Amino acid sequence: MSDFLAACDKPQVAQSLSELGAQHRPSKFGYMGRRRPFTHAQFDTIYPLFLEELRTKEFKLLEIGLDTGASLRTWLDYFPCAEVHGVDLHNTSTPSVGHRVVTTHAGDASDPAFAAGPFDVVIDDGGHHVRDQLATFAAIFERGLSPGGIYAIEDIETSYWEDGTPLYGRPTKGPAGCDGKGSGRSTVDTFLSIVHAPVNGKFTDRVARVTGPADFWVKSVTFSLKLIVLTKKSDRDCVQVGPYIWPEKLSRTCPASRQRGPPDPADDPFWRWCQRHGGEGARRPSGASTGTEHILRAEIQELRRRNGALQAELTAARGSRGRGRASGPAEGR
Repeated sequence: MSDFLAACDKPQVAQSLSELGAQHRPSKFGYMGRRRPFTHAQFDTIYPLFLEELRTKEFKLLEIGLDTGASLRTWLDYFPCAEVHGVDLHNTSTPSVGHRVVTTHAGDASDPAFAAGPFDVVIDDGGHHVRDQLATFAAIFERGLSPGGIYAIEDIETSYWEDGTPLYGRPTKGPAGCDGKGSGRSTVDTFLSIVHAPVNGKFTDRVARVTGPADFWVKSVTFSLKLIVLTKKSDRDCVQVGPYIWPEKLSRTCPASRQRGPPDPADDPFWRWCQRHGGEGARRPSGASTGTEHILRAEIQELRRRNGALQAELTAARGSRGRGRASGPAEGR
C-alpha cells in the first residue's frame, strides 16, 4: 500500500508503537490509567506488521471509538504526516499532540450517511457488538476505504461470548460459545467465510457473497489475538481470474469444480470497477492469461508431449525395419 502514498518529510519520533503506547497508555494496549493489567492486549506488537511502513507517508486514518483519546494521540505521534480522524456516538473531544489535532465526528460509522472518507486506514474500536462490527464493515469497506487500504476490527472476542451477554447496555447477539449455534453469525465466522469465498473463490465459489458487494474487494484477511486485519484490492489486482486449471482435483462439494470459462463481470463489483477505471484495471498484465488460456496451454503442452513420444516410437520402428532389410540378403546367401 505504501507505494500508493506520498512521502512524508516531517521528522519521525524514535519510539516504537509499544513505547508510544506506554507514553499515552491507551486502553487498547491493555492500560487502565497508569497500570497495564490486561497483558493479553497485544495490538502494539501486531499493528506494526501492517502499519510501520506508513510512518513515512501521508494518508488519512479513521479510528471508530474515541474512548479517552489516548489511542488517537498515539496515532498522531506514530504517524507524523497522517490526517487523523475519530468518530464516536457521544464523545466529541478533540485529542491533540502539540499543534496537531484529531478531526472528530459525532455519529455512527455504520450509518451509510457517514461520509467523511475515503480513508487509507480504518480501525474499528467501536461498539464491539458483532452486529456493529459487521454493519460498520458493510458501510465503510467498499466506499469509505481507499483501494489498497487497511481495515482493522478490534476486540473480536465477542464472537466467542455467550449469546445475550450484556455489553454497553445491550445484550450481545451472536454465537453461543464456540458451537456457532447462536442467534447470528459471529464476526470471526463471517470473515472465515470470506476467506473461502470470494477470496479463495477460485477453488470454492467465486460468485458467493457473505456480507454483500464489499466481500469482492477483500484482498487478504489476517486473524490474530483479538484482532482481524483486512487489506483491500487496488488496480494492481485487476487481473481477470479464470477457473482453476485442475477442476478435476477439487472436491465435488466445491462449486468451483463445475466452473468453465472466465467469470462474468456482472457477478463481481470489483471487476466492474476495474473496467470503469481503465489503466491496469482494464487489461491483463503482459504475460498474464485467463484461466481458459491456461487450460488450452496445458492441453497443447500435453499434445506436444504425446506427439514427441509417438515420433520417437516411429523413428525407433523405422530403424528396426531398416536393420531387418539390411540383414535379410545375408541370411539368404
